[in-house]
Amino acid sequence: MGHRLVGAAFDNWAPYLTNAQARVQVFMAHRALDTTGDRGEPARIYFGGHAAIAKACGYTKPNVEPTPQSLRSVGKVIGELIARGAIERIRDSRYGNNAVYRLRADPWDSG
Repeated sequence: MGHRLVGAAFDNWAPYLTNAQARVQVFMAHRALDTTGDRGEPARIYFGGHAAIAKACGYTKPNVEPTPQSLRSVGKVIGELIARGAIERIRDSRYGNNAVYRLRADPWDSG
């Protein structure tokens, strides 16, 4: 998983983000790959969905499905991260498919 991305999130982004933004970004970094995977999976891509973020970052109680409000809260934080340039949306969600995001390793990373 993305242990280098997690380090980059703490070192390069966390000082500039709110606590909620940093938690979400670190979770996404933890789930993304640092480098291209063995089967060609791209690096720095998160596609795990908002429900996984809501559960991991405390927007919902453990072992309970996220509520619409908790998913909206995650969506708000994701929007803030996009506005700050910490992540970019590669693909919008659609029925049966989560949105896909690319994480920026640092604020000066252009790719």
